[in-house]
Amino acid sequence: MRSLFCCINYKMLVKFVGLCNYNIKKYGKNYIFLYNVNNICFGVCNMTEEDVKQKIITPSIKKSGWKDSQINYEYAFTDGRFVLKGKDVVRDKPKRADYLLSYKSNIPLAIIEAKSDKHSLGDGIQQGINYAEMLDLPFVYSSNGSGFL
Repeated sequence: MRSLFCCINYKMLVKFVGLCNYNIKKYGKNYIFLYNVNNICFGVCNMTEEDVKQKIITPSIKKSGWKDSQINYEYAFTDGRFVLKGKDVVRDKPKRADYLLSYKSNIPLAIIEAKSDKHSLGDGIQQGINYAEMLDLPFVYSSNGSGFL
């Protein structure tokens, strides 16, 4: 299913990275997309994760042609673990993907993990890969505002 998605949705992914320069590398059955956003000045420093999402990632996604109905922000996909606190049992925070991109409402394709600009470009990729494996998604992206991996 994973490699089938890669083939079927290749055009959709080109649409996503349409405003970017990118290299496509095949790694086993998976594709890795490395790209940087063109014509955007990243002179702003000390951006929080929320700043990166609002000022860089969300506009880039929308500029690439994704509709609001295809973008889920802060997508929670677990209820959180049960944790013992004294005699009480409470739920821990749920796992949340910063963005979940869907081809249609019931066909999710990709996770985008955002990090503040204090992190390196790829710092969110492992977290995204873990989430993508849990949700059986074929594509993962990470950004700190200076580009996408």
